[in-house]
Amino acid sequence: MQILNMAMTLLRRCRVNAALTIQLFSQLFHFVNMWLFNYVILQPKLQLCSRDWGARFHQRLTHVQAWAEQQGLELAADCHLAKVIQVCSVITDIIMQSSSYIFHCIAFHFISRLVSYCFVVQCIIVCLALIFSLLATSSESESESESTVT
Repeated sequence: MQILNMAMTLLRRCRVNAALTIQLFSQLFHFVNMWLFNYVILQPKLQLCSRDWGARFHQRLTHVQAWAEQQGLELAADCHLAKVIQVCSVITDIIMQSSSYIFHCIAFHFISRLVSYCFVVQCIIVCLALIFSLLATSSESESESESTVT
């Protein structure tokens, strides 16, 4: 929280545009989402796929969301932290419902794959949207230049 506060203070002191501030924190929240998700999944020796850790992560992320709401960044936080918060909820719920370690590991692995595919699909959609908008912009520029020439 201290780092987030220092970053926000610096951006405000330098009078950075609000839209750029939102984009910067969106990227930061996305990075936190990605890092935490990968850390939970790729570190099986730490046994972070437990009810206690799921609740801890969820509580800490709730503090980050509350801070973001105070700063006017609630939409960015909700959007970019949603997946890791859902993973924390799933870890907590599955382990509470089942005492079988194998069951919750298999279920969590399936969900992590599903979330990974959702990330890929979202990236593809964003890339396609950017390509189409660039193509539309370039075709409009070409048509304007042709009408100017004739």
